[in-house]
Amino acid sequence: MPTRNGLYVTCQNQSISTLRRALYIELESLDSIRLRAVEDLQFTITVSATWDGTYRRARTRINTERESPIRPAINAVYNSLWGRLQFHDTGFYSLTSGGSAVSGNGRYVFFKVDDHDLLELRPDNAGEGTEGRMVYKVDPAGDSAFVLIRVRLGTTGVQEMLETPVMLTPVESD
Repeated sequence: MPTRNGLYVTCQNQSISTLRRALYIELESLDSIRLRAVEDLQFTITVSATWDGTYRRARTRINTERESPIRPAINAVYNSLWGRLQFHDTGFYSLTSGGSAVSGNGRYVFFKVDDHDLLELRPDNAGEGTEGRMVYKVDPAGDSAFVLIRVRLGTTGVQEMLETPVMLTPVESD
């Protein structure tokens, strides 16, 4: 049964039908859940070890020869269909020209979900009728260039949306 902050699950033992346990599961982050087990509904059973606590997703080790962890912030300038997009190492971005939903200034973060490198943009000027957050899959496209593909994050994972991809090409420093 869904609740405001999580799921409430009642479990029943298949062999002993009178043995029931209530679990409350809350999503703590993308990689962890918080579990709280409530006493048996029919009779009290004391257990030495409790199941209550935070559980994190098991991670596979990163092969450092092939893959390095993604950096959440960079300091770089790119040209795109949106205009000139500058990422500051403070976690802010600025778009100097263009008339897209990303125009203006805002915050950004690069992160990883499963095997996908993602970029989240949160424009400062997100008003009524505009989204406060946009997530893009980052695909490499040659020398320091990459393509942004709009995605949606959900319980089934990363889902591509049917929007035109945006190519970001680095601006050569003078």
